[in-house]
Amino acid sequence: MILAAAFALALSAADGPAPIEYEVAPVMGAEGAEALAVTLRLTGDADGETRLRLPDRWAGETELHRHLDALTVEGATVEAPSPAVRVLKHAPGAPLTVRYRVRHAYDGDLAVDRPESGNPYRPVIRPGHVSVLGHAAMIVPERDDYEPVRFRFGALPEGWTAASDMEHPELRLRGVRESLIVAGRDARVIALSEPGEAPARAILAAPFAFDTEAFARDLRAVMRAQRDYFGAEAAPYLVGVTPLVPSTQGRFSIGGTGLEDGFMVYAATDTDGAALARMRVLLAHEHAHTWSPRALGPMPEAREAESYWFSEGFTDFVTHRSLLRAGLWRAEDFAEAFNETLRDHGLSPVRTAPNSAIGEKFWTDEAHQKLPYRRGYLIAWALEARLRERTRGRRDMDDVLADQIDRAERAQRAKPMPPYATEQFVRAYRGVGGEDPRPFLAAHVERGEAFDLPADLFGTCGAIETIRRPTFDRGFDSAATNASGGVIAGVKPDGAAYRAGLRDGMRFVRREAGVPGDSSQEYVFRVMDGETERVIRWFPAGEGEESFQRLTLTDLSDPAERRRCTAVLAGM
Repeated sequence: MILAAAFALALSAADGPAPIEYEVAPVMGAEGAEALAVTLRLTGDADGETRLRLPDRWAGETELHRHLDALTVEGATVEAPSPAVRVLKHAPGAPLTVRYRVRHAYDGDLAVDRPESGNPYRPVIRPGHVSVLGHAAMIVPERDDYEPVRFRFGALPEGWTAASDMEHPELRLRGVRESLIVAGRDARVIALSEPGEAPARAILAAPFAFDTEAFARDLRAVMRAQRDYFGAEAAPYLVGVTPLVPSTQGRFSIGGTGLEDGFMVYAATDTDGAALARMRVLLAHEHAHTWSPRALGPMPEAREAESYWFSEGFTDFVTHRSLLRAGLWRAEDFAEAFNETLRDHGLSPVRTAPNSAIGEKFWTDEAHQKLPYRRGYLIAWALEARLRERTRGRRDMDDVLADQIDRAERAQRAKPMPPYATEQFVRAYRGVGGEDPRPFLAAHVERGEAFDLPADLFGTCGAIETIRRPTFDRGFDSAATNASGGVIAGVKPDGAAYRAGLRDGMRFVRREAGVPGDSSQEYVFRVMDGETERVIRWFPAGEGEESFQRLTLTDLSDPAERRRCTAVLAGM
C-alpha cells in the first residue's frame, strides 16, 4: 500500500527532467582497491543554481564528508558555504557532471577488537573489498525525494563482483541516501527471491565460516514471514555483509543497520554455524525496519532518539513474533530472548531515566543506547495485554500496526506534514478499541517510571514472576584488568573473589564458568599465579539486592500444547 503511493508519486516525477545518473567503480592501486570513484550527472536547476548536499551527520557519526576528496564539477563554478554543502552556479538547465572519490575511514582493516565502538558506518575501502552506505558516501542534489535516478557500476576490476540496492528501474533520490554498495574480489551474490518474485539478493563481501546456504534459508524464511505480517508483496531487496577481522580476545560481534530496501550486516569472518543462529535476530530486526517505522509514519529529525522506544522497541516486538512465525524459533528460544530483555531492563542502572535523557545520551552512553530497545519492547507487550483485556481477546498489537499502516498511507498523501509514527500509533491504538495510551506513555516513556508485566500475559502457556537475588559483584576491577592486558587488578579484600584466592597480579587465562551480571552463577577463573596455573571459584554476589521479572513456560512436552503455546507467543 505504501509502495503503491510511492509509485504514483514517482510517475508524476518522471514527467520532469531527465533522471539523475550515478556511476560508481573501485579505484585500483598497486595493492588493490584504494578508493571508490563516484560520478554524478544531472541537469542543473532552471534558476542557474544547484545545491548539493554532502554526507555529514548520520547514526551518531559526524563530518562524514571528510572521507570524500578529489571533488570536481564540469559545467558550473563551485561555492562551498559550509563543509557539507556545495552551490553550483551555471547556465539555466545546464548539464552538470560531478566527480569525487570516497576514501577508507578507518586505520587499516576493520577488526572486532578495534578501538572504535559500534558498527562501522563510515566508508570501508580495503584492497580486496568495498562496503559503503549512501548516508556516508553519496552526494545528492537538494531535490524532491521522488525524483527518478539511474544507477550503474562502472568497469569493475577483473574477478570482482558488486551489488547495490540502487540497481532497479524504480530508483528515486531518497533511495540513493538510503543505499548500500558492496564489491569485492571474493564477493559472492546469493539469490533470495523465488522464481517470479522481485529480485532479492545478498552479497557477502568476503568468505565467511558459516554455511551460506543456511544463511540464505534463514533470510528467506524471515522475509516471507515479515511480508505476511505487514501484508506486503515482494520487492527488490539487498542484504550486504561486511567482514570484520576476528577477535584475538574471544569477543563476538554481529551488528547491522536497516535501510529502505536493504540492510547491512557487520560480522567477523569466523562467524560459524552456532553464531549464525544468533544472527537470526539481527536479520529479522533489520529486515523489519523495511516497514517499522517507515510504513508507520515519519520520524522526527530533531532528537530522533526520543522516538526509538517505538521505532526500535516495537521493531524488536515484530522481530520476535516473526521468528516464531517463520519457524526459526521454538517457544524456548522466544522465552530466552524475552527473559534476557526482562533481566537486562530490570537491572539497568538507567531503567527509570526519562526519555529526554535518551535523546541526550543515546550516541554516547551504552546503557542509554540500549534503554529504548528494551523499554519499547516491554511497552509493546504491556499495551498489547491492556488491549486484549479491553477487547476480550479480539484485538492485539498486530491489529494496531496494520491499522497504523493504513493511516500512514492515507496521511502520506495529505498536506501538511503527516503525523509522526508515534502520534499515528496513539490514534491506531485507540482506533482498534484500546484506551487512550497517552497517560501510560507519559508515565513510562517520558518520565521513565518503572512498570511490571502482568503474570498471566501469556495465559496458561507460562507465568511471569519476580526474581530477587544479591547484586552482581565480580570482586575485582574488570576494566582495569582488561586495560592491563589480563593482569588481575583491583581485587576487593573483603569480597568473595579475594576469599576464594584471587589476587592482584595474577594473569587471567580464561573464564570457564559464570555469566557476567548474574550473581547466582558460580564464576570459575583459570589464572596464572606466577608459574603456577590455578582454578579459582566463587559466587560474584554483592551486599545489595536486585530484582527483575522472568517468564517460566508451562510443560510443552505434548506436541499439541507446544503448537498452541507457540501460536499464543507468536500472536497467531
